[in-house]
Order: sequence, then C-alpha cells, then structure tokens
Amino acid sequence: MRRRGRRGSAIALLLASGLLAAACTSGSGGNRATTSSVSSSTTAPTSASTSTTTPTTTVPVPAGGTVTLGAEQEPDCADWIGTCAGSSWGAWTMGYQTMPRAFDVVHADNADGDEWRYRPSLLLAGEPVVVSAPKQVVTYTLAPTAVWSDGQPITSTDFRYTWDQIRNGTDIYDRSGYVEIESVDDSVPNVAVVTFRRPYAKWRGLFGGQFGVFPSHLLQGQDRHGAMKDGYTWSGGPWKIEKWEKGVAVTLVPNDEYFGPKARLDRVVFRFFSDTATELAAFRQKEVLAIYPKPQVEVMDALDAGGLDATRIITTRTADYEALWMNNAS
Repeated sequence: MRRRGRRGSAIALLLASGLLAAACTSGSGGNRATTSSVSSSTTAPTSASTSTTTPTTTVPVPAGGTVTLGAEQEPDCADWIGTCAGSSWGAWTMGYQTMPRAFDVVHADNADGDEWRYRPSLLLAGEPVVVSAPKQVVTYTLAPTAVWSDGQPITSTDFRYTWDQIRNGTDIYDRSGYVEIESVDDSVPNVAVVTFRRPYAKWRGLFGGQFGVFPSHLLQGQDRHGAMKDGYTWSGGPWKIEKWEKGVAVTLVPNDEYFGPKARLDRVVFRFFSDTATELAAFRQKEVLAIYPKPQVEVMDALDAGGLDATRIITTRTADYEALWMNNAS
C-alpha cells in the first residue's frame, strides 16, 4: 500500500533534538523512520552540516513542554482505510501515533545493502505461528498488557473487525491481502487465528502498515468512516489526537494507558503548510522546530545559501516511490 507524499531522496530540517518517536522514555521502533532530516536548535552548530545517513546520536528529551513541527501536507480524513486517507503525512502525524499494529517496519543495514524488515510490535507477545498446510494459518498471540486508551484490552475481535471492514466495506483504499483471508477466529480473546484461502507471502504487512488495528468495541455497529474522518479521541498508540483544526494544525497528547514507552512531552503540534516557501520561512523564524521539505531545487538553494541554524541530513534511503502512470489505452 502506498500513500501520496514525499518519495525518493529527502531532506528534513530539525530545530529540536527530539522528534515524535524520540519523545518517549525509550525508542519502540514503532514508527517508520523519516528518510532525512535537518535540525536546528539553541545547541545546534551555527553552520549547517550535512550527512547522508540517519543520525544515531540520542539526546534526552525533557519532561513536559510542547514541540511544534511542520507538516507539508494535511490529510483529507483520518479514516485510515478509506480512500480519503491517502496522504503519507496523515499516517505520519496521526495514524502511526494512535493505531496499534501487528508488525513494525524497521530498517536494517547488512552486507547486501539497505533492507526494510518486519518486526513484531509491542501489540504481540512474540512472532506469530505460521502453518502452511493444508491451508496457510497465521496465529497471533496478543500481549496481555495491550490495551486501548479507555483501558479495554486489544483483542482478537479487533483483528476480525479490521479484516471485515477492509474486505467487505465500501470506499476502501486498498484491500490487498485482506481479500485472501478466509476467516479470522476470535474465539480466544488474546489469540487471533487467521486462515488464508491460498498462500499469501506478504502476510506480515496485514493488520499494520498505514491501516493498523481498529477498536471493535468502539466502532462495531457504527459508521466507522463518520466516526473517524474528522479525528477521534481513542488510541492504541503512545499518543492521542487532542484536536484537529482543519487547515491549521493537529495536536497530539500522551496516551496515559499506552502499554509501551510513555510519552514525556505534554503535546506535539503539527502545523500544516501548503507550500515549501512558507514552510521554510516558518522554520527560519523558529515557529516550528522541524520540517521535512520535498527534495526540490529551491530547498537545496536555500540550504546552500546558509543562514540556517540547523543540522541537515540528506539520504536516498526510502521505502517509498513516486511515479507517473500512463493509461496508454486512452
């Protein structure tokens, strides 16, 4: 599943030392890493520095306070399986922070080059058990500590509900893989048994990615799209959506019931910018602590011109792509 947004090599400018994934007591590896960054703060070097690798230095995040970041796109909705939720920025600013998922996608360097790997998330008690014959069956055992923000456990019924909504719902962004599932047995609350119609090699990408797992106890019998499209207050991740002011910003606050590393900041605010020039201006004026602009000529010219109290990191490492498809038949 691909979302519209930045593709290929990328640049990010950071005025602060800690971003969203680093704003917790310890890293969970839950968020897909940004592919580049440029950072600036009161302790940053006075001249911009450049790197082609992801930074490995960690900086303690102080308790409390608000971090304001720039976001170059605003999602059309927050119903992550709907066709309206095609923005990568929607997933980055809200989806990944609030939706639990079976697997995290992490980056690993090896002798063969860059590689993206799936790793069981904190939602699972461990690696699922896979049986390949007579049919492919994947058994997920959920961690006993995994709960929603209202304290209710995340259960196998949530897996069944998510599958049913994607496979049988209307106006769905991508059904890939979910249509290959024959059934989801939720008879044991902490064990989801997923049976496939035929072998499906990419099963680790299900119940995760940019969709996640949905709370059946809150959404069952409701209009899911109507309940989620303008934001929602529940969460199964480290953050909750406090408010989404359309056209302006979205504000996240900690999920006190999160079963992983706790958020240390009081709030994270993503301000939306419709164009890169405005985004760069806000960064220069220190209205936002970090931005992640598209890799355009004007961005590179602005960086090369200097005057930014920032550290920049530019890399070609990315899990996404950008393309133009031609309908030759037309």
